[in-house]
Amino acid sequence: MEDMEETPKIVREIVVDTNPHETPLFDALREEEGTPVRRERLDVGDVILRAHGETLILERKTFADLASSLADGRSHEQRARQLAAVGQDADGKTRVAWLIEGPLSQHDMVTAGGKPVRAIECALIKASIRDGIYVIRIPDAKTLAATVLYLFRSLDAGELDGDSAAQRRAAAGYADT
Repeated sequence: MEDMEETPKIVREIVVDTNPHETPLFDALREEEGTPVRRERLDVGDVILRAHGETLILERKTFADLASSLADGRSHEQRARQLAAVGQDADGKTRVAWLIEGPLSQHDMVTAGGKPVRAIECALIKASIRDGIYVIRIPDAKTLAATVLYLFRSLDAGELDGDSAAQRRAAAGYADT
């Protein structure tokens, strides 16, 4: 009998963290017919999209949460874990995006979570340019499921097959953590 080469399993899925805060997102995605969504305790990110060998790790934050994580240092640790995941992918097919929910303007508030609005904006710019982390702004939590679904469908259609070179360069220092 000839050895038959096993066909690799094609993975296309949305994985949502089991954090109770993610339940409304999971429920909304589950309502979309044909959407392969499941829950799992995630060590990195709040949502993971997988399709055609590509992985997109999504970290979801409101401006208040971002400000709080910048103030207490959680943002550095989270970014390090995200970039470590990128660096550990030998194929270079893992990328990270931050979904930032809600509006923030100088006219609305001077500080958010004790951090000046300008410092928060600068942190987003630095993560985008220095680390190659995609920063995607969404207007509110209601738009979240539609944004995640759009990203998944785009990834599944091969429309987000991008170069992770910027993130891989940034991740080099975290690859062994």
